[in-house]
Amino acid sequence: MTSAMEYHHATSHVRERLAGRELDWAHRPEVFKRYPPGAVEQLLPLPACAVAAAQSLPLLLQGRHARTGRPSLQQLSNILGLASGITRTRIQGGGAYHFRTWASAGGLFPCELYLALGGAWEHADPEGRLVPGLWHHQPETHSLTLLRHGDALGVAAMAAGLPEASSRPSRLAGVACITAIVHRSAWKYGERAYRYLLLDAGHLAENLLLALWLEGYGAMWAADFKDDAMNALLGLDGEREICLLAIPFFSGEMPDAFAAMPAPAGPLAEFADRNAVQDASRCARVERPWPVLLGLHRAGNIESRFVGRSEAASPPAVETLFGADVREPLPLQDAAAVHAERLWPSISRTILSRRSQRRFVSEPVPAATFQAFCHLLCDRSLQDRGARNLCLALGLRNIDGFSDGLYALDREGRTLTLLHPDAPHEALALACLGQTWMVRAAVQVCMVADVAACEGRWGPRSYRALGLAAGRLGQRVYLAATSLGWGACGVGAFFDDEAGAVLGLRGAARLLYAVPAGPVAEAT
Repeated sequence: MTSAMEYHHATSHVRERLAGRELDWAHRPEVFKRYPPGAVEQLLPLPACAVAAAQSLPLLLQGRHARTGRPSLQQLSNILGLASGITRTRIQGGGAYHFRTWASAGGLFPCELYLALGGAWEHADPEGRLVPGLWHHQPETHSLTLLRHGDALGVAAMAAGLPEASSRPSRLAGVACITAIVHRSAWKYGERAYRYLLLDAGHLAENLLLALWLEGYGAMWAADFKDDAMNALLGLDGEREICLLAIPFFSGEMPDAFAAMPAPAGPLAEFADRNAVQDASRCARVERPWPVLLGLHRAGNIESRFVGRSEAASPPAVETLFGADVREPLPLQDAAAVHAERLWPSISRTILSRRSQRRFVSEPVPAATFQAFCHLLCDRSLQDRGARNLCLALGLRNIDGFSDGLYALDREGRTLTLLHPDAPHEALALACLGQTWMVRAAVQVCMVADVAACEGRWGPRSYRALGLAAGRLGQRVYLAATSLGWGACGVGAFFDDEAGAVLGLRGAARLLYAVPAGPVAEAT
């Protein structure tokens, strides 16, 4: 499988061919990665997450403050706790189920988070344990595991393709790497799981970026890294566990230019036991290969085929995606005025209280509330190549000041354009495998992309960019809804052609993700 369009077609649900998958419950995957003691150098417990900042999501997106002073272990704990922490635990079926800060398809949590840290963190830990090197975050115990010491930061910067990476950027504080353990999701979703892995990684990435910004770090989205080099750095075999995204972060705002640093203190140490490190990616006693999923992933290895293809992208024209007569755009009200009408919770409270909620109620939504929701999806940070090639189609019902229907949200111009005068709620719920709870949501957020056009321009790796961006926007929908007292719940399962017909998609435009949102009956 070497084509994004071929993969998308091969993993599309068709009503006549969809059969229930028999899940091997006796070998359900573990959701936490654990290294054997002899394979790691040390374990560093982190203090409890204690975010003091009261900044709200709108304020954080409008302007970020630069970090002052030295980094601390508490600061690192706050970042990791918000990005990937456990929010509550439920005992069920004789075991414990841990809810996390980021949304995950099926509650399978396939993603892992690694940090390549440099010398700036040496004094963050009073006991001197936070040495430069490669660390893995363990959410179950909220701790860091040192996998190898030395110049992991320089290696990660080079693999991520940062400008002047060989001399290392002067203010680069770390590189976060988000991976996915394939079988955790494929156990349930089969070869279609690559879609979910990308969405889940995007969910986690959005939390991580917000947490970094909240603590005063600049951060950038680096999806065009060299796969083989990154796998070698992290100790991955590229089959059981794959790297999907790198996020370099900087002291203060992200610099416009990069300057040389002093020479690294020493080389990057080899793993104590590379085989044991790779085997830690095993999540079940019985696993099977997933050749279609991994085939597309390998086809996007830019180290051999797509290095340097990072030219800017223009948002797709609505006319090319939807078979509809485009009407005059409706401008949203001024964002500052709309946001000023509300008392917003802190971003930390928003992230920690986010949950998937389906108990929607059909009640009128004030126009100002809906427009505040839209503005939170239009932030200037959502400008990476994948996000710019996504179109957000909003199915609206019971929104004051807006007729029911399907609209396109122009995130740069902050306008809404009516595409179809009928709300797609019932038909879309039917196409989404009959999930009738979707009908009562006020807003159906649908993420659409021309998969073939993106692949023609950037090759098979474009599918990663689109899926990651859809996941990031999906997590933003969750957080925007939570900030407003709404609920939201992502939907990645649908009859692909039927969903496309409901939305009026034309050509190679495809639905990638849907996230219904709106008022809910109660917190559940």
